[in-house]
Amino acid sequence: MMFSYDCDVAYDCSIEVIAKMCEDTNATMRVIEANGPAGGNPHLSFEFNNADDKYAFIERFGSNCKHRTLLSA
Repeated sequence: MMFSYDCDVAYDCSIEVIAKMCEDTNATMRVIEANGPAGGNPHLSFEFNNADDKYAFIERFGSNCKHRTLLSA
C-alpha cells in the first residue's frame, strides 16, 4: 500500500531541499503540476511505503491539511 501527501511547495524551495526532505523521511516525490494555477507554486505529491513515514513527514514539514504550502525547511 502506498501513502501520499499532496501539497504546494514554496517557489523558492530548492530541489536540494526537497531531495533532503525526501531522504530524511523515506519519501519519493512526483510532480503533479509544475506551475500551479496562474503560474503559482509547484504542486507535488510525496509518496511513502508506510504510514509512519508519511506522518513523520507531515509532523516535520506540513500539517494534516491535504493542500498546504511547504516552506524551505
